[in-house]
Amino acid sequence: MVSNSLETKRTSSFANNFFWQKRFIPEIKSIMAKHIITESEHYVDCQEATDLVVLRNKISSIACRVRKYGFADRYPNEFTIRKGLASGAKTELEKINSGFCDLYFYGHASKNGMNIESYVVLDMDVFRETLIAADDERKKFLFRNQSKTPTGEEFIAFNVNDFSPRFLLDRRNNRKSYPPF
Repeated sequence: MVSNSLETKRTSSFANNFFWQKRFIPEIKSIMAKHIITESEHYVDCQEATDLVVLRNKISSIACRVRKYGFADRYPNEFTIRKGLASGAKTELEKINSGFCDLYFYGHASKNGMNIESYVVLDMDVFRETLIAADDERKKFLFRNQSKTPTGEEFIAFNVNDFSPRFLLDRRNNRKSYPPF
């Protein structure tokens, strides 16, 4: 049984992180627009007064995670996905493996915490394909970096370089000292 104080800490931590990350949503939307909006064909523009088209059939959901400043330096080329919760609630990994989440925006906040300093955009269909096709040895390799927080959250750190080049759709890095993805 989980103590009430630990459960309160977990809930408070989630709420704090959730609301902290919300400040980045306008910037994330601006970045992601180039992945979900495309220029229409000339004939569509001429016949339907349509200059831009939203890629509805191809992309319908985007997961977003923004890490606090400093993680990009400590863990270059890595992105984390939550794989376990003490509460037993469904995790990001379970949701992704169930087919949810077409794209994954994984960013790092700037030192002042007001904007996104670096990010990757990942194709989660490629992620799922990789996990499905992997034999036991490959899965052990992919899942090699796992950690657990004091509140019972479990994470897996994956390296973007362990996946097909099709996996990494976009990246930005505004730090000179930080190695490119």
